Amino acid sequence: MALHRHSRQGNGAVPLIVALVLATGLAGAAGRETVVADERPVRVEGRVQWIAGQAAQLQLDAGPTVNVDLGSVAQDEYAALKPRERVVVAGVLSGDGRRVIATSIARLDAPLPRTP
Repeated sequence: MALHRHSRQGNGAVPLIVALVLATGLAGAAGRETVVADERPVRVEGRVQWIAGQAAQLQLDAGPTVNVDLGSVAQDEYAALKPRERVVVAGVLSGDGRRVIATSIARLDAPLPRTP
């Protein structure tokens, strides 16, 4: 799974994406015991491009796309998500820096309840 769309510059965009995520002051899954010391915690916001099984791809607010591994997230947190919904994902950057391993995912623009 790629962290970004393939570009003519090759994998040079991976460090840029990591720098963008970290430079925006986003904190990640603090307090999670499953976080390995060399994995970097992240929190990203964006729109769901697609979601299938335990994987998703987000279009980040900062521009690039990121693949998300949802294997560690309770299915009820993402089962009803649809493309174009804004979400926030907390987790850790994978060891190879190519995806976010999510520990939680939540809608940002949940619909307002209807009043009678």
